[in-house]
Amino acid sequence: FMRLFLSTMIPIAIYVIIESVFEFKTAIILTVIYGFIEFFYFYHKDKKVDKLILVSVVLIVVTGFISYYFDNPSFIKLKPAVLQFFAVAFLMYFVITKKSIFDIMKDRLPQKQQTLSKDQSEFLQKITKHTTIMLFLHSFLIIYTAFYCSSAIWAFTSGVMPYILMVLLMFFEIIYKRVKNS
Repeated sequence: FMRLFLSTMIPIAIYVIIESVFEFKTAIILTVIYGFIEFFYFYHKDKKVDKLILVSVVLIVVTGFISYYFDNPSFIKLKPAVLQFFAVAFLMYFVITKKSIFDIMKDRLPQKQQTLSKDQSEFLQKITKHTTIMLFLHSFLIIYTAFYCSSAIWAFTSGVMPYILMVLLMFFEIIYKRVKNS
């Protein structure tokens, strides 16, 4: 979770804070530098390449270069949407194949927690489907705010809003399940 937070929230915060004080090109350069620092920190710490951080840094560099070249800050702001589209593609695999995302996570759990009941499995499949839809739609909201809203609104939309939406989705799914079962 910490790596996901670092690779998504911190670059957004750095960019917005620096852009509020300096021009956007300075914010782009310092955000790219942060990306490399983050990558090398985890590479040194873990002695291996973290693929999520590598993809994040590559996206920061590419979108940052495009923004810098075209003198338009909107392109670097697309990085969270692109990363989220990758997540949607990953989740779509589980939605389409009806395989459980739990299978790739269960090895990290204690032995007695490595199985799900049929009810739990169906609930997880439903959550995966709804999360995929929510993230897909949210990606377009990030794109819209990148081009048509202030950096503060974009930062909230791309940084904090997905977590709020996930909590709300889980809340409504649990409430719906309890009402349906009673």
